[in-house]
Amino acid sequence: MVSSPGAATSPFELQFLDTMIAHHQIAIDAAQLVATRAQHDELKQLAKSIIRDQQTEIAKMRDWREAWFGEPPPAINIGLPGMSEGMAEMDLEKLDALKENAFDLEFLRQMIPHHEGAVAMAKDLQNKEARADLKTLAQNIIETQTAEIEQMKSWENEWRRN
Repeated sequence: MVSSPGAATSPFELQFLDTMIAHHQIAIDAAQLVATRAQHDELKQLAKSIIRDQQTEIAKMRDWREAWFGEPPPAINIGLPGMSEGMAEMDLEKLDALKENAFDLEFLRQMIPHHEGAVAMAKDLQNKEARADLKTLAQNIIETQTAEIEQMKSWENEWRRN
């Protein structure tokens, strides 16, 4: 993934919206592989939650984007804190080739830093001037994905021993 042309000069809130939408979509794409490849039912439940929550957040962010900015060109900015780190490990082709515990461990290996990137991006937004709705969304991302990171780390430690 690369930054959109001129993204860094777009309003910060637009950059955040477009970048987080792209970030969430990659997580959804990875989570959609879980249903047919994962061994552990708890990972399947987490994936369903990721898909549901992040699709809801994407819809909300798209609505805000249109209401607040109209129809400007894309403003995906890979330079936002956490974005490049969060995307670096994502490899859907590698995930697609795996099954069962090997898939589960690779999914966790990729999704933990991906979630950490979203948390870093959301924390960065919290330290900037931004609309209250966006700050509330960012706080929700921080809380939800931090809890998911801790759960995934626990599973990773447990499943690695199997």
